[in-house]
Amino acid sequence: MDEEDKIIIEDNNKEIIINDINKFKIQFSDNKLYLTPLSKYLTEDEINRYDLKKSEILEAKLNDEIIKSPSYYKIVKIIWKNTPINKLLQHTIFNFKLNIDSIKEDDSYIWNEEINLAFQVKNFNYVMKEIINMCKINDFKIELKINLKNRIIILFKI
Repeated sequence: MDEEDKIIIEDNNKEIIINDINKFKIQFSDNKLYLTPLSKYLTEDEINRYDLKKSEILEAKLNDEIIKSPSYYKIVKIIWKNTPINKLLQHTIFNFKLNIDSIKEDDSYIWNEEINLAFQVKNFNYVMKEIINMCKINDFKIELKINLKNRIIILFKI
């Protein structure tokens, strides 16, 4: 960012109000607060470098439809539901079991009524890889705004 694009506030005796703070990346360094406008969407390689543990999806759109109260698993389940079963089983990076009886002794799997399959529980980074994978396979568009555990907000879209 060029120097003329920066606002430096030296007077610490005034209240500072920022409208739409969610449109900024927030960082703290050297006892300073840095607010950088969110305008850049991360690439697939870039988002895979982030630790999504304890992160939260603030906003999500799948094929231009807003997903209310989005979460990684909610999004991937919607994608799975809208993927033909043979295509899903052929291209998924998840482990599935085909009947509910097969998971009675294995609590690492969760039964999903909508697709009539059990899937193995994975961490958010793994689920994100599946979201990306399945969006590519299906030619779906996804747009995400993610709040990381360190309060940095990142954007991603395919």
